[in-house]
Amino acid sequence: MSRLIIVSNRVAPISEGGPAAGGLAVGVYDALKETGGMWFGWSGEVLSSGQPQIKLEERGPVTFATIALMRRDYDQYYRGFSNATLWPAFHYRADLVQYDRHDFGGYCRVNAWLAQQLVPLLRDDDVIWVHDYHLIPFAEALRAAGVKNRIGFFLHIPFPASQVLLAVPPHRELVQALCSFDLLGFQTAPDLRAFCDYIVNEANGTVDASSDGPLSIHAFGRTLRAAAYPIGVYPDEIAELAKAGERGKPVRTMKATLHSRKLIMSVDRLDYSKGTRREVPRLRASAGTRGGAAQQGVVSADRAAHARRHARVSGHPSATGRGVRPHQRTFRRTRLDADSLHPQTI
Repeated sequence: MSRLIIVSNRVAPISEGGPAAGGLAVGVYDALKETGGMWFGWSGEVLSSGQPQIKLEERGPVTFATIALMRRDYDQYYRGFSNATLWPAFHYRADLVQYDRHDFGGYCRVNAWLAQQLVPLLRDDDVIWVHDYHLIPFAEALRAAGVKNRIGFFLHIPFPASQVLLAVPPHRELVQALCSFDLLGFQTAPDLRAFCDYIVNEANGTVDASSDGPLSIHAFGRTLRAAAYPIGVYPDEIAELAKAGERGKPVRTMKATLHSRKLIMSVDRLDYSKGTRREVPRLRASAGTRGGAAQQGVVSADRAAHARRHARVSGHPSATGRGVRPHQRTFRRTRLDADSLHPQTI
């Protein structure tokens, strides 16, 4: 039976019986436990000197293969092109896009380097499933290294309309790189339409929708398939967690301090694409119309480093990330935002 090889920017730490943070972590690990295979990616460690080495760890049928990044690679590939260029552009914030050709060069270089690290670990019948915008050139790099395995890609953020994508100078190189995959997965039908629109109108390619299932795309000398695979949460599990915690001491204490007032609670990332700043007045207005309500939120600061970098460059007030502790900060605002990956078979 073919192994499933998952490739993502970060390899999430998973502990049996413990919570897995993020939709990608939940869906990926579930798929791997069913099929057996490998999860490959950046360990989250950044080195200032030395040579990164792959670390292998086996847990049941799953092998975790992680590797550190050098500081320059981290700055250009992750903080630079991935989060300062692609993230705002793909979220329709062209006004926040920062492009540096050196960062794009680093983005391509790191993707090629990561691909070279994975090649010795592959078997001929492995199925490779690559995740998200950090790794758009990954299949192209694998093909250049002679890898002929089936390779799929899933984009966990929106794919922008052509008018927005054209604001990113290497837009053609990015879409050509996507065409090195065998199957592309998008979250929504509009994302899929935006990709097809670029293929037809900007890349002189064709889209064949004559048969059931994924669309057939012909562009840049390649034939691939593309489809929308909506993702969602596990509602039964969420309901069980809520029921199990409603009698706990923290909940009883909170109820006692509210004095019969309503509570608005939300959880979100500290990120301009989430609309955090715009949500504050809405929550305050909502509380005011209901005779007063307590407002509390927890904001994850995992993008705070990029937010601070962006603030230094542009002075944009929505992305400063000031005063944020390494893991989270408690605010009296924000909103609930949760998603989870529903795995699809290539």
